[in-house]
Amino acid sequence: MTGSGVSRPGATDAGDSTVRLRDVARLDREHGTPLGQRWWVTSVVVVVYIATMVAVIVLLIPVAGLDDEVERRVFGGFSVVTAAYTGLLAWLIWRNVARRVRIDRLAVTNGLVYSPREPLGGFAGTATDRPGNQMATDVVSSPSGVVDEGGDFTAATFRRGSGLHPRRAAFVQMRLDRATPHIVLLNRRSRVLGASGSRFVSGQRLRLEGDFDRTFTLLCPAGYERDALYIFTPDVMAVMLDVAPDCEIELVDGWLVAYVGRPWRLWRSRDFAAMLSLVHALGPKARSQTRRYRDDRAPIGIIGGVGRRLRMRPSAGALISLVAPVALGVVGVVSLFSP
Repeated sequence: MTGSGVSRPGATDAGDSTVRLRDVARLDREHGTPLGQRWWVTSVVVVVYIATMVAVIVLLIPVAGLDDEVERRVFGGFSVVTAAYTGLLAWLIWRNVARRVRIDRLAVTNGLVYSPREPLGGFAGTATDRPGNQMATDVVSSPSGVVDEGGDFTAATFRRGSGLHPRRAAFVQMRLDRATPHIVLLNRRSRVLGASGSRFVSGQRLRLEGDFDRTFTLLCPAGYERDALYIFTPDVMAVMLDVAPDCEIELVDGWLVAYVGRPWRLWRSRDFAAMLSLVHALGPKARSQTRRYRDDRAPIGIIGGVGRRLRMRPSAGALISLVAPVALGVVGVVSLFSP
């Protein structure tokens, strides 16, 4: 542990030790887990559901008019499938609660704070600015008022798309010492921002030096090109390729937000250490580059109106969601009055 109370990144076996029922009970008690989200409530619901299914099948089999031998085989097969299904559900329930306990252990070991769920709207970043009751999960953050070389940061997992099967992604946001213009570094290997519905108006692209342009696309507001290159220097981009080759970066509202195209698996000691390594490598570098930044177009500590946000355009999905209901309504009205 460092003097500030936050450890340096490094693997630990705290997340790999055995999880017991008392560990889960302690986690629920400390975090005030709602009754409906407790493992034993979920287990009771599953048991009642399966018992109801069994009762219905037991009542229906005699009605089918099968002979005794077929009836025994059908009931035996159903019993085997039900037992396997019950075992699978029990394993999934325990796996999920055990993962939360392991993340909490790793957070405590590293002097951090863990929260199973938090509203997504409370975080910085374009990809997390989503309508509806969206939640971030497996939230790990630096304790309030305690800052080490990694700085003030929060890591979490979130849904990056919409529809029936949205994919999950992750982010880590790190507080900067100064506010900066809204600058985005897209990554052809990740595309988290694009998949989350963030579309930026063309013409805001700024070419990077060397081979960095093959992987990354730098976007900045008009008139802030020199500012963007002042922050994203070749040595910063070299750090990006070293510790975050599959990340997208957004500077917004005094935060650096690094998006990862896959969910964090913070219950694994190795993945937890990798997240901390990203924070400790990228955070200090970003703060060093922005510590003396100021927008000459505005008072100290304030970003000019044009620089606060990149210009956005609606995605194709958003346009379709708006146009389709209107088109259907027009077709319906026309059909009512047509001869």
